[in-house]
Amino acid sequence: MPGKSPKEAIDNFAQYFKESLSCVTAGWVTAFQESRNLYKITCDPPAKLTKRSGGNLFIIATQVLTAVPDPNAEGQFKAQLKAKTREYSYRLVEEENIAALVARPMPGLIVDNWSAAFVTLINLALRQIDSGC
Repeated sequence: MPGKSPKEAIDNFAQYFKESLSCVTAGWVTAFQESRNLYKITCDPPAKLTKRSGGNLFIIATQVLTAVPDPNAEGQFKAQLKAKTREYSYRLVEEENIAALVARPMPGLIVDNWSAAFVTLINLALRQIDSGC
């Protein structure tokens, strides 16, 4: 969802991130400005999940973003900004690494597949825990 400022665009995007994670955890999601043009959204601390079969899983999810002009904005919204993913890392771990979905695109490369990786992570977690989703 676009915003009027870089912070608003990132905060709006963070809401989607939080909503997606809410299917498996009520864990804390933090969005902050990492440098002049970069923002980070992360689970801090990693979200702890209890497996049906016993034991725990941890979701470690991080996205690095920047705010860019929204190319689809029209009329009075022409000056709005949207979040653009620069890098992401989603991991579902226990004692050993179960799944790691990581991408570090080359500078200037637009990442379009982060959402598929994020949904895959959530689905992996849902298969192993009791959830209301």
